[in-house]
Amino acid sequence: MSPKRLLALLAVLVVLPLAASEESEFGWPNLTDFEWVEAGFNTGLRFGDRVKPYDGKVVELNGYIVPLDVATDTTQHFLLSRTPIKHCHRCQLKGPASTVEIFLKEPVEASKDEVIVRGKLELLADDLGDIIYRMKQAETVAATP
Repeated sequence: MSPKRLLALLAVLVVLPLAASEESEFGWPNLTDFEWVEAGFNTGLRFGDRVKPYDGKVVELNGYIVPLDVATDTTQHFLLSRTPIKHCHRCQLKGPASTVEIFLKEPVEASKDEVIVRGKLELLADDLGDIIYRMKQAETVAATP
């Protein structure tokens, strides 16, 4: 093998894994990339580089519907939870990175099965409540197998 070919092959073997490692899919681990910041008497929120690029972008996330209105069988506004909620949904939520507030375009049946939701992600840095992520203009893509 000629030195030029060997060098080209070596470059491909080094560059391709680096490029592949930079491409990552969006998922629940991205949502853990934030920190609470205190400045005097004020508390703020700083999002990290693993989640900031997705602000305002359409993403997909799988999870479980936590209805905000349990009086109906359908829902258009709910929390998407990383883990299934068996009984008391407030008791089982695991912090702000474990839920996303969802606003669907169309109502869906409030199922206990895992679903995939696609919508525009919003990082709520100025809203210091329990919810720091919101997805608008969302739709359910499919139930996961």
